[in-house]
Amino acid sequence: MTAKRRLEITLETHETTVIRFQRSQPIVFCESCRTNTKHFSIVQAEQVLSLSAPEISRLADSKQIHSTQNADGLLMLCGISLAARTKG
Repeated sequence: MTAKRRLEITLETHETTVIRFQRSQPIVFCESCRTNTKHFSIVQAEQVLSLSAPEISRLADSKQIHSTQNADGLLMLCGISLAARTKG
């Protein structure tokens, strides 16, 4: 009797996301990171994280994303903490 042969193929994929925003992105001191970093609006964070504004606000409220308010009272999100959320 002939032995059956089996071929097994394993695929591994990697994904890289490149996001470019305007050059005049505000650089603000992040109290949590203790450094100056670019800050992003909730609308921009929605695009980066593929989450809704309420979900992002909850992450900011729970300090999972670092945030500060600008002079107009708008919530601005730390670029370093946003980048950390995209990994994994």
